[in-house]
Amino acid sequence: MVKGKDERLVHGRVSSFLINFVYPCYCLHCHRSTNVTGQALCEECLALLELVDLQERCPSCFSSDYCVEDCYCLACAKRTPTLDGIASAFDYMGSAKSLIRCLKYSDMPHLSRGIAAYLAVQFSRLGWPWPDVLVPVPVSFFKWIERGYNQSTLLAQHLGKIIGVPVVEALRRRSGDFSQAMLGQETREQLSGQSFFLKRKASLEGKRLMLIDDVITTGTTLVRCAELLLTAMPASVYGLTACYAIRNNKIQQ
Repeated sequence: MVKGKDERLVHGRVSSFLINFVYPCYCLHCHRSTNVTGQALCEECLALLELVDLQERCPSCFSSDYCVEDCYCLACAKRTPTLDGIASAFDYMGSAKSLIRCLKYSDMPHLSRGIAAYLAVQFSRLGWPWPDVLVPVPVSFFKWIERGYNQSTLLAQHLGKIIGVPVVEALRRRSGDFSQAMLGQETREQLSGQSFFLKRKASLEGKRLMLIDDVITTGTTLVRCAELLLTAMPASVYGLTACYAIRNNKIQQ
């Protein structure tokens, strides 16, 4: 029978093995051992996780097709931006892409806390007005059932705790809506127009709103959500996402 110090040692080892079983010590990007329980990325991949340089992106649509010297954005020149500003913490590649994919598709909601911390840092660099409300981009009911959570809501909740701003789920998504991840820009624009609805009880008049989402690809989702929020007469609507997927260097608004 194991007693005293030996018993505590065995219990400690069992606890360690169980933790490693639930949270394996491997990098979510390169899959090498991290040697640290609960660490999502190894030191090398963590070092590659760099915030996007805001000086190189359009302050309105966050497009990389932006002339810093002339303060000119080709995408914004074609149409008036719907949101007061759009920004992301990372480009959708490398370590950041792996984190987002694991958050969305590998049942790892705990990753949202660390990603939200990076969102908070990027937000502090933007110089935007402090929001009154964070509004997560919704997922459909069936997607929520399949995944068990809305990753955008988790990001908004953790970010809200960091910066002291309440989260209001003012939008909902059609139940039969499906993932647009593999769809082209034109198809996304056609589908997104009727995908979102503003909840009747949402009281947003005169408030500064910040939409929160995981990835911005064509920008259609944020724009459609912003259009609905604007009907509630807010003071402003900004959009902040974890990642920006560069596609033809343009965000369509």
